[in-house]
Amino acid sequence: MTVQLVNGFLKEQEKKKRLDEFNELPSLTVNQDVALEMDKIAVGAFSPITGFPVKEDYLSILKEGRLSNGSPFPIPVTLDVHRDDAKNLEEKSLIGIKEASGKPLGLLSLEEKYAHDKADRSLRVFGVNELKHPGVTFVHNSNDLLLGGKVSLFKRPDFEFLDHDLTPEQTRELFKKRGWKTITGFQTRNVPHRAHEHQQKVALQLTDGLFIHPLIGWKKKGDFHPSAIIRGYEALIKHYYPSNNVVFSTLTTIMRYAGPKEAVFHALIRRNYGCTHFVVGRDHAGVHGYYDKYAAHKIFEKYPDLGIEPLLFKGAYYCKRCASTVTEQICPHTGKDIIEISGTDIRNFVTKREPVPSELMRPEVSASLSEKDII
Repeated sequence: MTVQLVNGFLKEQEKKKRLDEFNELPSLTVNQDVALEMDKIAVGAFSPITGFPVKEDYLSILKEGRLSNGSPFPIPVTLDVHRDDAKNLEEKSLIGIKEASGKPLGLLSLEEKYAHDKADRSLRVFGVNELKHPGVTFVHNSNDLLLGGKVSLFKRPDFEFLDHDLTPEQTRELFKKRGWKTITGFQTRNVPHRAHEHQQKVALQLTDGLFIHPLIGWKKKGDFHPSAIIRGYEALIKHYYPSNNVVFSTLTTIMRYAGPKEAVFHALIRRNYGCTHFVVGRDHAGVHGYYDKYAAHKIFEKYPDLGIEPLLFKGAYYCKRCASTVTEQICPHTGKDIIEISGTDIRNFVTKREPVPSELMRPEVSASLSEKDII
């Protein structure tokens, strides 16, 4: 299923006209997280949305996991604003959007201003309304009003790692040039360990190509810094993958920690980048044990029209007797034969400046990390 990509960038003539008028418009300065969300709307990563949702779509996403027209969309992508700032922003008008540096980024065609119930949003997206959940905290720290309307950008925002961030148009063209008909997308927020490698290489046996697409936007304290993830994957791909079968790019959007719903959102994004398949592992986008470890496998039954096929993986671990990375589906051993592989354990090794065992991570990847790489 090929989805038409949204293109939210102004053409040159329109761009020049709007830039000339920019200083006459009411304006709103956004932080980097919001600027990158606007970028993902404009490049088509969040297709079919063309901007931030109006209230009807916002409520439909929360209640149904779909836009008001029925299109799958499980998590609202929103622009919040302080009530004092909102007073100067009129509905049915153009708003100039500035980056934190003050540079003009683009325009918001403001359709609607509305309040959002943060507790209700948290319960519907995350299944809980507890502040120890980082996604809930993120929502509760947001402003009281949301703005809905179409986004039009002059350019992509300034960001340190944007040169690693391919657009959906670029990846689709790259896959086409390589002759790939089937492509597996792989989401991660961590440096690569042996369980990731196991899933990726199984996927490579099932499809023509592998698209490794780590998320490097806002994440909770204790996760890895973007530069560590990039270095880790560069080392892994260089030493252990056939380069002609793998494409690497970053995804600059915030991590929501929404478990099953975020798994669907991640799959939708990779569909837009041109993937036909998407890896869903154990506790996908989970945090602090809030979700059943395979809840993300079940939710895809509600989205037969998503346009991408989930590849459902059991959790991988290292088995001493099998002498390899395995899952419960292919390994009968238990107890002392098993070494669990988790990002938490790897972060603990790195924090303590201890070498990560080769059963958990390739030495070349481990050598690229230090305790300074953890947020």
